[in-house]
Amino acid sequence: MFFNYYSPTEITEPVLQLLKKFEGRQYELITIPIKTESFSVPSDCYNNVNKKIQLSKGKIRYGWSVYDNDYFIEAEKHAIWESPEGEYIDISCPNSENIIQLLFIMDDVDDGIYVPNIRCNYRKQQAIDDYFMIFDILNVLIIHYGRDSKEIKDLVIFPHELNEGVKTLYSLIADYREYIMSGIRNCICGSSILYENCHGSKTVQRTLNYIDEIIRKNNLKKN
Repeated sequence: MFFNYYSPTEITEPVLQLLKKFEGRQYELITIPIKTESFSVPSDCYNNVNKKIQLSKGKIRYGWSVYDNDYFIEAEKHAIWESPEGEYIDISCPNSENIIQLLFIMDDVDDGIYVPNIRCNYRKQQAIDDYFMIFDILNVLIIHYGRDSKEIKDLVIFPHELNEGVKTLYSLIADYREYIMSGIRNCICGSSILYENCHGSKTVQRTLNYIDEIIRKNNLKKN
């Protein structure tokens, strides 16, 4: 079960809440068309745009693509193409086949290829905050202990001691995603008690403690 992502076509209340996380930054909020090129590769916008520049000139513009899914809204680091005539176009593959235009926060800051998403829980549900926490833990592991695979694109390799911990995180992501989409407010464990009054953040915290213990026990060094 996966979230049904779309890019907002107007400035909604969730968009305004997300933009608060960009306060103090210089940016331009624009809506741009998506025209995927035949050579475009999913999750590889930087290389897609650079290839487009080689073929048609123009330049790369940096920023954040905005996606909502009716549960939370998030901004994902992204790059688009500016044509020689000054038109902004997203030439990379969107998160959903139904997305034909993109709400884009253009800040022209090249933070690097791997930058964690910026998320906003406008439903104010603790389970969604805990879902974000799982990604935060995973992001820290990627930054400090992961390395890119030389054989497989977009594959991050961890020290073998961390593999079980990372696998647990991905399993939790799937469980929480299904739980959030179910609309059930009782706990994820299946009890009749509200999530906040039962397991709450304990499951995520236990996983974090488990991973911390692996790192400490094996004396794993950061990159």
